[in-house]
Amino acid sequence: MEDRRALLAEVMKLSRRKFTKLVEIGRLTKELGNALSKDDRESTQLILKMRQQELEATNSIQRDIQAFLAAMDVQERVYVKGLLEGNQKPASEEFEEVKIFEFGRQCRSSLEETVQIDKRISQKLAGEDSFYKS
Repeated sequence: MEDRRALLAEVMKLSRRKFTKLVEIGRLTKELGNALSKDDRESTQLILKMRQQELEATNSIQRDIQAFLAAMDVQERVYVKGLLEGNQKPASEEFEEVKIFEFGRQCRSSLEETVQIDKRISQKLAGEDSFYKS
């Protein structure tokens, strides 16, 4: 039971860090849109570089989360993945489970908002050639 709690505590910490990174990616994406609308090439390049660093950090955090999930039995892994995705409500009031679920929902929301901003930027710049074809 203590091992389970320790694993959940680590996943919780990582999910909080992932959320923080996703919020930063969202902020940088908004800044990118502003820089592009002002045709500020220097700022655009700098922001793209910063955003890429945040994306790489987020991927690293996700790999760490996957490593902790791999240490769980199959049933627990499926349950915790559901919490992380914000789809599975916590089965108990255990602090770590509740926080993982909350961070999971916040991550999903932040990511969806960022994708919408990125989609508008891409469609404005590339039109029919946009990655996000209408």
